Amino acid sequence: MKINDIFKIPVYETQLGLDVEKMKRYCLLHEIDNETRELSNAGGYQSNNLNGEFPDLNDLFVEINEHANNFSKTLQLGKCQLDNVWINVNRFGHYNKPHIHGECVISGVYYIATPENCGNIEFKHPSAYWIDVEWKPHANNNYNSAMWTMPSVADTLYLFPPWLTHSVQPSQNKNEPRVSISFNMELDKRVVL
Repeated sequence: MKINDIFKIPVYETQLGLDVEKMKRYCLLHEIDNETRELSNAGGYQSNNLNGEFPDLNDLFVEINEHANNFSKTLQLGKCQLDNVWINVNRFGHYNKPHIHGECVISGVYYIATPENCGNIEFKHPSAYWIDVEWKPHANNNYNSAMWTMPSVADTLYLFPPWLTHSVQPSQNKNEPRVSISFNMELDKRVVL
């Protein structure tokens, strides 16, 4: 007997070892000085796309590009580059509704500050409805889970397909914010394969 894993959904995870305190200060000051936008966020702060030079985030951007290109190479998608980046600051009760990212090749999030009970990221299986209706599993695993939760841990980078529906649980921490940076990668049009 053989079970073939014919369709897999990859989620890349790594710790970066960066100075999260410096980035946290930068993000919280950015929140004070800039207006929020509303896309997938329910409450909280979501910046507009960051444009220009950001010395306090430079090391992060270098790491994102390196890891995204490793991921892209594994997936045989081609060389990619950072397209757009934004800051998220979520306090008690704030969360991100289920959504996808369009017009990019890889999406991701980097967690800067993750106090206790600040909410985790959840990924929804593309066939979640049918899994819930038809399979009704007794115990969840990689084959039969409609949702998969990954922990929000400071200094953790997650990369995933932009078409994978994801959300962030409401923060239950009344004292400290969850701070993250989200981004999209596009194929590098300067590279001819």
